[in-house]
Amino acid sequence: MRSAWIGLALAMGLAGCANAPWKPSAGDELDTARMAVIERAATRTGVHVVWINAPRKMVVPQGS
Repeated sequence: MRSAWIGLALAMGLAGCANAPWKPSAGDELDTARMAVIERAATRTGVHVVWINAPRKMVVPQGS
């Protein structure tokens, strides 16, 4: 019975570490130019890129 409680506690702890979906903020957007450079280099060497944490760049809102 004790191992079941330990397993439950571990499962709940790991569930709290799950990633939340990314929501762009006003000054944050994907760095598509950098992504294109990396993907072209990968294609030349035969590597397939899967973006998990795509590069982002800060954008200063106009009028600031």
